[in-house]
Amino acid sequence: MRGGLETRVVGFHSWRAAAVAATLGWSLATLLLVVGVRPLGWVVLGTAALTLTAAMVYARASALRPSEVVGFSFACIVLAWPVLAFATLLILSWAGVAKWG
Repeated sequence: MRGGLETRVVGFHSWRAAAVAATLGWSLATLLLVVGVRPLGWVVLGTAALTLTAAMVYARASALRPSEVVGFSFACIVLAWPVLAFATLLILSWAGVAKWG
């Protein structure tokens, strides 16, 4: 390109790392809630912070941009966790582990 300005296409590896981090974070949050750790807000916020930290550490260890992976992880958390919460609650209520009330 002219003027030394380069464009970079967002890589698939960053999205994949973010999606894996968000999924593992959700699994940890679900495990903590099933075990009985309360309150819900602290578990979700703590797990989200741990997920973003793990995503940043992984991005620094690999050849990915940390800010990109953390941003994508945050997007995955905001977009996917409410859907996963509903699906998980349905599955746990069908299994008799959790109740809606």
